[in-house]
Amino acid sequence: MIVDTEKPSLKVNILEKEYHIICEDHECEPLTKAAQYLDSKMKEIRDGRKVVGAEAIAIMAALNMAHDYMLCMENSDPAAQMNNAKIKSIRDKVESALMQYQQMEMIQEC
Repeated sequence: MIVDTEKPSLKVNILEKEYHIICEDHECEPLTKAAQYLDSKMKEIRDGRKVVGAEAIAIMAALNMAHDYMLCMENSDPAAQMNNAKIKSIRDKVESALMQYQQMEMIQEC
């Protein structure tokens, strides 16, 4: 994977795999917390043995988190909505990193 050396890169581990996320310095701590939260949700799904395969686990975790997010949006005040916008930004970056990882896995399989 090509990493832009001009911008800071954050390393996170999700389901025993390392991901590099390019982000601004002020985003590192929230992204780290988001990755830890995602990792815990994915491990919970995997350990519950209800879903098999990293992709299916990621989809189920994303679905559960999106559901929680939507419930939060329905019952939130303006300050919470601002926080939700930040969460969406972080989620988008994590999703982008996961997509890059999936593309790399597909290339390696060829």
